[in-house]
Amino acid sequence: MNHNNLEFQSSSNTFMFSWHGFQDHFSGIQRYLVAFSESNSLKEPDLRYTDVGLQTQHTFSNLTLHTGKSYIGIVKAEDAAGHQSEFVTSPKVTIDTSPPTGYECESTERLEDKWTILHTNGLQSMSVQHNLFEGKLYYIQGNITGIQNEIYTLIYINTSVRHVPLGRRIDSMYEIIYSFISPATGQSSITIDLGINISSNPFRNIAIMVCKKMTISDTAALVARQIDPFAVAVFWNIDDQESNLKMIKLGAGTTEGGLQLQPLMAVHTRKNNFVIRTSFRHNTPLFITMVAENHAGLTSVFRLSSPTVIDQTSPIVTSLETRVIVEATNVPETHDHVRISTVWEVEDLESDVEFCTCALGHAPFLDDIMSSFDSQTVRSCFADDVKQAHNSKVYVTIKCYNNAHLCTTVVSEPVTVFLQPPDMSSATVQYLPMNEQHIASDFVGLNGFPVQTNNTCLLLEWSKVGDISETMSYAYRIHENGTLLQDWTNIPLKTMLSIQHLDLKSNTIITAEIKAVNVGQFTSESITTLIQVHNLAPPLTGNPASITRINDTLLLDWADVFNTDPHIPHRYDLIIGSRDGHTDIADVAHLSKHVYEVIIPSFTLVSPVVDELFVRIVCTYSTGLSSMYKTKFII
Repeated sequence: MNHNNLEFQSSSNTFMFSWHGFQDHFSGIQRYLVAFSESNSLKEPDLRYTDVGLQTQHTFSNLTLHTGKSYIGIVKAEDAAGHQSEFVTSPKVTIDTSPPTGYECESTERLEDKWTILHTNGLQSMSVQHNLFEGKLYYIQGNITGIQNEIYTLIYINTSVRHVPLGRRIDSMYEIIYSFISPATGQSSITIDLGINISSNPFRNIAIMVCKKMTISDTAALVARQIDPFAVAVFWNIDDQESNLKMIKLGAGTTEGGLQLQPLMAVHTRKNNFVIRTSFRHNTPLFITMVAENHAGLTSVFRLSSPTVIDQTSPIVTSLETRVIVEATNVPETHDHVRISTVWEVEDLESDVEFCTCALGHAPFLDDIMSSFDSQTVRSCFADDVKQAHNSKVYVTIKCYNNAHLCTTVVSEPVTVFLQPPDMSSATVQYLPMNEQHIASDFVGLNGFPVQTNNTCLLLEWSKVGDISETMSYAYRIHENGTLLQDWTNIPLKTMLSIQHLDLKSNTIITAEIKAVNVGQFTSESITTLIQVHNLAPPLTGNPASITRINDTLLLDWADVFNTDPHIPHRYDLIIGSRDGHTDIADVAHLSKHVYEVIIPSFTLVSPVVDELFVRIVCTYSTGLSSMYKTKFII
């Protein structure tokens, strides 16, 4: 018979043990007496022995053994003379009726720690001392920067060493996430060993977290994370507090429970992670199966709550928009507060978006203005207190990573930082006068203002308002003889404006102001232009023209016929005929004076005898409006 000692058993109602080596050379062994007891409460007088004859093994049945308690078998021999030997005990056997258990952490708390950077044989590591508690779940997480090549990272917990698979987070940064259940209570040394020599400190935000609320979960005990296009790291929180883990086997397939990609293979029970490397195809569902066995021979099967979808494409980033926000401080010698806001859309159907980063530079892909930082959300980032000069161009570089650590990089269109209003020093604005025929006119009044007759519409034009790329909009304001007619009104980005449906009074001065607003919301000084509205024809005074005859010469003077506006240029047109409506004696246009001499002929082609003169005088403003004076002179 083979005698094998077992430390644990799963049955709680039977207890079996065997023995050998008893001898009696005189009268021989007559029988064996057996009993069992809890290992820590053995009292020989209280034992109730069972006579099993000469059998060398025995099973106690119909028992009620308690999980976690240890029991021992007791045997003594009796010879034919009735002498009994000293009792002998078996090694203790601990009862474990439950299979390995999976755990999920619902909340964590960061522990205060003080890490020490170590250099041993040229290799860099980081160590900390902490008081750990048996059965507690702990996490180690953070980033390792400045790493250009693949590294093989080890974590030492006292004398136990474990390999930790890292996910490449961004460019030269790796992410470390490791969890473990403390096997004992007491002061423990935790060391992260990179296995390479780095001159600067590569560790960033390394923290130890303790699970504050741990619940039993068969579905959440396994976690799978794709760490590169052809590698998936599997992590687990599985333990057996009664008899400890004896064996762990891990497999993977493309169907639930399947093992097409990785047959079940043994994994060291001290590890809590394993990396599956194979030629995955994009969008392949990955199902993980784990079988854990304790030393009592009980097994549990763990599976992912849902498959991990293999992702070999980076996220899709669209609709990138960036704008500059300037908050004026109004405090002398204090810079305005510049904030750059960027929003975008991002999608990753396979592994989802894990995080995005932002960087600001003077050119695409540069970070010379602001180094890369994690965005506030996966669809927006805000850069505060950006130090830039007026009219600086800024590019925002966005990198979005999925849970397979694949990255998409996009760069915004340049945005301009404006800290000053638009320059209006060389800007000009002018009215385009409109007469009754609604066409532009270049007539200018004697006071230097352009004049128009239209009292319902104003037409403005401006140019040279600084750099047109800086300007976001314009605004205008109208006064009539100093009285506000229309307050500041925003208009789109254009350089001509038609203001209609007005009711302007005649003989008034209309002032127009134009100012520009740039992208930084800074408003320029206004530029101004004026126009005179005059929609009346030269009025007649009712006085006749003076006509004087000297021999054959006729002197006409109509100075008192028209009451002209002294501020509006005007001209005269003169027609003299021997008959009404004819021009056979005089037809003179564009006279600037109000006198004219004409020689009276004795006859014309129209009249053989000239005995009366028909005179027409037309006074025309530069606006095109005119009045006519008619008279007749008998010779």
